[in-house]
Amino acid sequence: MTATVPEILRVSDLTVRYGRVKAIDSVDLRVGRGELVCLLGANGAGKSSLLNAVAGLVSAACGRIEYQGRDITGTPCHRRNHAGISLAPEGRRILSDLTVEENLQLAAARVPRGEKELRMKGVFDLFPILESKRNLSGGALSGGQQQQLAIGRSVIIEPSLLLFDEPSLGLDPINTNKIFDALRELKGRGYSILLAEQNVTRALELADRAYVLETGRVTVTDQAGELSAQAIEEAYLGLSSDPEGRG
Repeated sequence: MTATVPEILRVSDLTVRYGRVKAIDSVDLRVGRGELVCLLGANGAGKSSLLNAVAGLVSAACGRIEYQGRDITGTPCHRRNHAGISLAPEGRRILSDLTVEENLQLAAARVPRGEKELRMKGVFDLFPILESKRNLSGGALSGGQQQQLAIGRSVIIEPSLLLFDEPSLGLDPINTNKIFDALRELKGRGYSILLAEQNVTRALELADRAYVLETGRVTVTDQAGELSAQAIEEAYLGLSSDPEGRG
C-alpha cells in the first residue's frame, strides 16, 4: 500500500489462540481505504480466524487491531459492526426460515427507516435475482443465491470495511462468476474489502495486495500482480525454502 492511501485497518502482532493452539501467530496486516486486500492460504492456514478476530468474534491473545485509527482490540463484536465493520462469514449462515426480504431487513435494523428501501434497492441492483425471490424463504434458495443473500446482508448497512470469508466456496462456475462480478462492483463503489478466498486466480485479478498465510503466519505479502506462483505454491502445498519448515 502506498503512503498516499490512508489506512482503514491495521493489525499489529496479532495472535489468536484456541487453547494451546495458535491459529494466528504474530500477524501484521494493513488495508487502505478503497483497497481490496486478499488473504491466501490452504485450509487451516488461519484466514477465518484472522477475519473473525477483526470482526470481534474471537479474542486476541495479544497484539492490536486498529480501525480508522482507533484501537478496537477489546471492542465487542456488535459495537464493531455498528462502527462499520461487516462480515459475510464462511458457510453463509443466513436465517433459512425467514424470507429474503426479512433477512435483509433484520440486517438493516439500525438503518434509519427512511433509508431502508433505498438500501434494499442497492442490494437488488447488485443481485437482481434476490428481488424476484424477496418473498421466498432463505432455505428455499440455491447455494449461489444464499451466498448472494449473505453478501447482500453484509452490504446493506453500507459498512466502511467489508470482510468476506470464502464467498465462492462450493459454487459452480456460473455462480462463482456472479460473486466475483459483485466483488468487482463493490470495489468500484469504493468499499474497503478484506477477502479470504481459495480461488487464487480470481482473487488476485481483483486484489490490490495479497497476504499469504501458512499455519497462522504471514509468509509473503506483495502487490497482487507481483505475487509469485512459487510463493502461492509453497503456501498451499506446505512447501518451504526454510529447512525448519517455518516459511
